[in-house]
Amino acid sequence: SPIVDPATSTMRCFAENHGMDNRMGNGKQQQDPERLPTGCSIVLCRQIIRSGEDLHIGGVLTGFTTHKFPNRIESFTIYSLLSDGFGSFEVSVEIHDVQSGTCLLTATGPVVELRDQWAAQVAPIVINGLVVDHSGRFEVVLFANGLPVGRTHFLVRHLSESR
Repeated sequence: SPIVDPATSTMRCFAENHGMDNRMGNGKQQQDPERLPTGCSIVLCRQIIRSGEDLHIGGVLTGFTTHKFPNRIESFTIYSLLSDGFGSFEVSVEIHDVQSGTCLLTATGPVVELRDQWAAQVAPIVINGLVVDHSGRFEVVLFANGLPVGRTHFLVRHLSESR
């Protein structure tokens, strides 16, 4: 059976999983020119307040209640934190109706810069004017440079269903 050195094996796996070239002998790790973020957190919320270096998320949402259909959902923010990537990324989201499989809304957010594999950047996207015509599950898909990197969902209910 082959002999595996745990130190080099772990480093090789880390390098492969993080888009790095870890050639034995040169002692240097090369970063790929661009690597999509693999660490993404997505939270729907009412507001984000910046205080110096701190961000405060207010009113975390898991769904919405409406009194009629169709109806326009009140404004909310999709807060996303991207990490474990390298490069410059235009962030965008799509909101999909899971029942019909259609895309209801596309919104473009900021361009984020991840300067190394340890960097993390916040990309808030304000959503105005989402119209829904039935109760059910809706999916938020987060994109970096047009490629999906994360997703979450939320529920919409009629007022009569919430009691």
